[in-house]
Amino acid sequence: MNRGPRLIERIVKNKALFPIALIISISAWVLSPYSWVVALMYCLMPLLLWGFERHFSLFRNKSQLHLTLFVLMSILVPSLHTDVTGSIVMVLTTFSIFILFESYQQRDAVLSLHFIGILLGIGTLIDPRTSLFVLVVWFVAYQVQAIRLKGFISSLLGMILPIILWLAYLFVNRILPQFPVLFSQYKDQYIPQIPLFSWTQWTVLGLIIILIITATAYLLKHSHYDKLRTATYMNLIAGTSFFLFVCILFFENWWTLLMPSLYALTSILVGHYFSNQKGKLSGLALMVVLLLMVTLGAYEVMVLK
Repeated sequence: MNRGPRLIERIVKNKALFPIALIISISAWVLSPYSWVVALMYCLMPLLLWGFERHFSLFRNKSQLHLTLFVLMSILVPSLHTDVTGSIVMVLTTFSIFILFESYQQRDAVLSLHFIGILLGIGTLIDPRTSLFVLVVWFVAYQVQAIRLKGFISSLLGMILPIILWLAYLFVNRILPQFPVLFSQYKDQYIPQIPLFSWTQWTVLGLIIILIITATAYLLKHSHYDKLRTATYMNLIAGTSFFLFVCILFFENWWTLLMPSLYALTSILVGHYFSNQKGKLSGLALMVVLLLMVTLGAYEVMVLK
């Protein structure tokens, strides 16, 4: 009797899995230093991810596995619990991709791209490195056939608008912008360098890239089983995840900025992968992944204490 399918299905469809992971995650957050703003952003993310999956029907069985994976990923590096910028960028990135997917095959999603540009402009004011996300936006918009010249210009104008308003505010209040200080502060962060991560950070990165590669290989081989729209969405999430991973790998100072966004996208990608599996080894692999996340998170919390 083949019990393989039962194992993976019991894990994926288990409604108690997400509440248990949530309790573990909350406990880890309480035991580690954190910012209330960051905690609020991470509380908002499961709602966004749940709405993301429900709206676009990315999973066949309507599982909550991606929510479980995200809340467990959030405790892998407790030092991120105090980084406000990365958590805000995570929400902005997820919401922007949501809007882009909503614009799938629209001839020219001018308003959507303009709104995303405004979000990126706000992110740029928070951290200038966020401006590079406009490349991801244009790439995704091109792939979902939602950008033309008007949309391109609209996104640029939307991105510039918050910056213009900020400069106008400074001008009215007679405050001199410290552009030389900002430039000197961020210029070195755009130079590729070998990161000096701790062994736990390398372990987390190794785990995530293995999951991304595995899920992406499945997409490339079995994407014909999904609807064309779903396959397009998942391939774009995989490509964006690779982009974020490469940025983290070659720019050490981008770890805190991009890692939360990588958590969010990887949870969707890997959740889609495991929700489509039926083999016994897949069930065992999922159990190992979940246990490894809990173990790494617990270790990091104990070290911080």
